[in-house]
Amino acid sequence: MSIKSKVFAAVAALTLIGGVAGAGATTAWAVPTIAKVSNTAIGEAGYYINDNGETRIRDVQATTVVTSTMENLNGTGAGTAGGPPQKPGGVGTELCNDNTGYAAQAGLEWVDAAGSTPGHFVLEYNYTGNPGYGGPGDVLTATSTSDPDPCAEGGLLNNGTGELFLNDFTPQVGDVLHFEIYYDPKGKFFHSLKFLVQDQTQDLTRVQTADIPAENFYEAGIGVVTQAANLTGGAVNLINTFTGAFFNWYKNGYGSKYAPVGILQPSHWDLEMADFVNGSNQVTLTPSNLTGVNNSFAMLEGSTSA
Repeated sequence: MSIKSKVFAAVAALTLIGGVAGAGATTAWAVPTIAKVSNTAIGEAGYYINDNGETRIRDVQATTVVTSTMENLNGTGAGTAGGPPQKPGGVGTELCNDNTGYAAQAGLEWVDAAGSTPGHFVLEYNYTGNPGYGGPGDVLTATSTSDPDPCAEGGLLNNGTGELFLNDFTPQVGDVLHFEIYYDPKGKFFHSLKFLVQDQTQDLTRVQTADIPAENFYEAGIGVVTQAANLTGGAVNLINTFTGAFFNWYKNGYGSKYAPVGILQPSHWDLEMADFVNGSNQVTLTPSNLTGVNNSFAMLEGSTSA
């Protein structure tokens, strides 16, 4: 089977206005200067946050609508049986430690048609140390030397082969999907990762929990990750739109009820944008400007070249 649109993503939009949990007050934070990172062969496109090792991040979530453009995310063919081999790439969320390359990823992928099985969307998750899906040595690796960041440049864990949610289902074009990864640092011997996906159109929810050693997640994001984007310049074609993109800092609780008030923009957090460029330095895969309360953005790509 030729795998085409393989999971996850990283990179995220962020609410810049929120209340301090438990404080009963609202704090407004200045919109930061958004730095830019460009990938050329492997990595992510979208928005992500780095907390510079001061607070750590325990929760990331966002909502998107499935589009047919996701079937041809990398611009490497129509995704039909007998077509060219596809490079993994997909949309979703990520928690990551940029010092070690340890990551947790979850998102939507497209699997090409094979034999009598038609092409279809699937939902997958993965994390460093996942038995059978990369193991303890499966970490993200930076590809640049000037400003190395494995979280932005490392691509997909296990080259995009992740684990299906139990009792998996098939998302359809037009379905509204909500993703969330939550790190719970409570436990006597192990801490845990909770991967959640909700198909709000089909009224289905799937949750997977994994026990892991204590970990520090200094980066998190929402967007697109691909192992190779084969696109021409002019990123004007809509892939999908993310809404309600939130991060939860380390001391706050779990769940969507914390999203409007529990995700802040502390002064030491760096909000950054990542995109892809080709050999002519043309942008081929990029997020749009942040909208809403700086928690919504669209993903755009150039024309396919295959």
